[in-house]
Amino acid sequence: MPNPQHVKIHFQTEGYLGDEEQLIVETLWAVPVAEDYRINNIPFYAYGVAWEDIVKADVDDNGDLSFVSLVKPSGNSVVRIRPDDETATERIVEQLREMGCDAEIFVSNQLIAVHIPVVVEYTKVKTYLEASRSILDYEEACLGWT
Repeated sequence: MPNPQHVKIHFQTEGYLGDEEQLIVETLWAVPVAEDYRINNIPFYAYGVAWEDIVKADVDDNGDLSFVSLVKPSGNSVVRIRPDDETATERIVEQLREMGCDAEIFVSNQLIAVHIPVVVEYTKVKTYLEASRSILDYEEACLGWT
């Protein structure tokens, strides 16, 4: 259950749900910080933002908070993984957690969103992902040091 201070921020991106490319609206939890907001969960579809990033959001025509811009990056990174074999999902998540990452699974798409804290050496994670190409595909959604 979210903290009472949490708000939802809407992020729009184009992406694939199933075989069709479409507009995806993802909501991320955030905590108000002065006039901005700190992201408080792992994005599944949004690009260029990660857990603990500070973002600017404005109220849109529907009365929802919508992402405007990145204010201050946290240095954290996000990768998204699509396992080729659904039975490998838990094993992949376990190995990433052993490296110091956190991960969430979006079951219906077998999509894994991975939070890589700034203190985790990304080259170690990337080496694992590249060595596992026979069982997964991945994309770098947000690299915190760039």
